[in-house]
Amino acid sequence: LNIKPMEKIKRPGQLTYLAAIPMPTSEGQVFLYMAIDHYSEFVMDLGFEEVLNEEMLIQKIKQLLQDPNFKKHTQKMFTIMLPVGEEIEQEINQLIKPKGNIIFDEKATLKVADTLVKMGFLKQS
Repeated sequence: LNIKPMEKIKRPGQLTYLAAIPMPTSEGQVFLYMAIDHYSEFVMDLGFEEVLNEEMLIQKIKQLLQDPNFKKHTQKMFTIMLPVGEEIEQEINQLIKPKGNIIFDEKATLKVADTLVKMGFLKQS
């Protein structure tokens, strides 16, 4: 991925972006939630939802933490980067402790989502 993290990423699961990508539909906009591993560029589909809010972010983080592909990396220190959610940082930290860190960076997560679109992973109309 074309993002330069603060520190060198040396293994899968060390930095995961959780992106909510707006997708137009005939009924209106929905959000495609995806988790993208920086190191391996592995993409996990976390599903479509009609909203992007604090409650949904918590739900998607819980879903990510239960995913076997992600769970195997949580024995070591890991970081999840989110586009939004600073107001629920304490609640998120409770979910990901003791090995997890959280970073809020809307610009970086949007850049990752845009890269996926350009690489042909996602089709936007």
